[in-house]
Amino acid sequence: MAQRLLKHIPNNEQGNKFISELRNYIDRDIVKVVKCRGRGSRKNATGYMKDLTHEQAEKFAVYFEFDDQANYEQKYYRADSRLKSLEKTLQFLFQKTDLINIINQIQQDIDDIRFLSHKYNDLVNLKSSTWTIKQGLETLLEIKGEKWTKDLQKTK
Repeated sequence: MAQRLLKHIPNNEQGNKFISELRNYIDRDIVKVVKCRGRGSRKNATGYMKDLTHEQAEKFAVYFEFDDQANYEQKYYRADSRLKSLEKTLQFLFQKTDLINIINQIQQDIDDIRFLSHKYNDLVNLKSSTWTIKQGLETLLEIKGEKWTKDLQKTK
């Protein structure tokens, strides 16, 4: 991007000579481009223009574009576009990572439910076995009680 270093240079013979000499003697190893832009009242200008033509300008502003600056701008835009691309890739990966985390959590929940289901079945089977044993013991006690009462009756 060009930088304005000189402004309010009058649009007359002396100002035009100054700009011409400036362009002749500027160090081209440092300055890549010298731009002269027309400034001033737009009363006589036809249509809207960013810059006035040399004939319409009351004064001039001189902009310099430095050699390294153009290089840096190009590198900046390249790096910026790479950064945006990387940002989109990371957003995509984070979305996928979130999806993977959700899937892993669901899988963990399923494993927990299976484990609890097995424990519940074991408990039901144990209760069933306990109930069967309890019924068996009650039956044995009834039989023993009947036998004991019969033995008592025989002894009397």
